[in-house]
Amino acid sequence: MNFVFGGNGFFGYFFSGSSESATNRDSPYHVSEAGDSLAWWSTYEIKECPNRKRLKMVDVTRQLRERYANWKEPVVKKVTQSLQVENMYPTWTLPALPTWERDGVVAMMKIMGLFPDL
Repeated sequence: MNFVFGGNGFFGYFFSGSSESATNRDSPYHVSEAGDSLAWWSTYEIKECPNRKRLKMVDVTRQLRERYANWKEPVVKKVTQSLQVENMYPTWTLPALPTWERDGVVAMMKIMGLFPDL
């Protein structure tokens, strides 16, 4: 699995299957030679989540090609030159959450019946 970070986005990819000729291809205990198919994903920040009903995948494809046009990573270049976006899923981030620690001390509580004795 590969993760590529840049100033205008994030791109991840991995081989999504084993080679058809790999002898231990179905074994969960062996690492097989990579196959020919690649899975990828991309994340980047936008101000508003687009309306999925009006979203045109051809526009998303064009925008991804523009976004990563100057990236030097060869796999990213090859994927973006040949990609056709079929799905797009939003990712949300939360604001910073409050903490329950101060000066190296963490407050822990036991809720009756939910946790075994510590």
